[in-house]
Amino acid sequence: MTDTAPLHNDLAEAPDGGEAFWLEPAGARIRAAIWKGGTRGTAFIFTGRTEYIEKYGRIIRQLCERGFSVVSLDWRGQGLSERPLKERMKGHVEEFGDYQNDVAALIADDRVHDLPEPHVLICHSMGGCIGTRTLIERRMKPAAVIMSAPMLGLSMTRVETVASKVLIGGSRLVGGSTAFAPDPKPRIPYVQKTDFDSNTLTGDAEHFDWMRKHLERVADLGLGPPTIGWLDEALKETRELLEAPAAAQPVLYLLGLEEEIVSPESIRAAAARAPNAELVEIEGAKHEVFMETSDRQTQAWAAIDGFLEKHGV
Repeated sequence: MTDTAPLHNDLAEAPDGGEAFWLEPAGARIRAAIWKGGTRGTAFIFTGRTEYIEKYGRIIRQLCERGFSVVSLDWRGQGLSERPLKERMKGHVEEFGDYQNDVAALIADDRVHDLPEPHVLICHSMGGCIGTRTLIERRMKPAAVIMSAPMLGLSMTRVETVASKVLIGGSRLVGGSTAFAPDPKPRIPYVQKTDFDSNTLTGDAEHFDWMRKHLERVADLGLGPPTIGWLDEALKETRELLEAPAAAQPVLYLLGLEEEIVSPESIRAAAARAPNAELVEIEGAKHEVFMETSDRQTQAWAAIDGFLEKHGV
């Protein structure tokens, strides 16, 4: 890694003026980025597994146009943050609690600490799992929370659930927690080995092609499937989160009705038991609600705008 953190703003299509920088929480060196100047408040973006700051450039633009300052990060083990294994394509973490070290380093940084309130936490997929833990531990106290397809459970059949338990148990016996979870092409990122028609991320061809172009231009942004150890940690963490007390903050859950990656049932259950939650389900949308067709994006942003106005943000 270089001393100056890179930010590929031409790929991101984010507003000018973004600044990337390194943070050094325990056990990793991670990349963060900030867009200052918004006075309405600050939006914190917690990205999903395999993701990186540039992938949220268009979302950052939408938030800046709404008057927010914005901050985001690459979690340890992905994007341009430090990766724990020699095989960079392996999506691995020793334990999910390590992600909270990344959160703590981000919110303690002077550049972030000086950003305006109120704070809005925006989470997608694995970022929703991390963000839920952050709220439970009261590391952040945002005025409002937006959860796009939060990973509160994985979309698995009963057979897949049983197979995963066998796989995880067997890996412990042979010390294989850093091995790839079963995948026919583990060293190729999902968007590069999957065609648009069979992808589970988005129904928008332009966005799918845009994601591919990112990895063609900057291969180091890419990440393959998770390790068995990551899978083990993810299953344990999501079970614990569904049993933990719900956060008190207002939460808007966004769920595509074509969701196949995370568990829709877990999201609906979380929304039903939270004291101040709303659930918006979007017809035809897949996992990446923010990167869907324009009509589905319009529904998502209309829901967000109404939710923030309702809660005085």
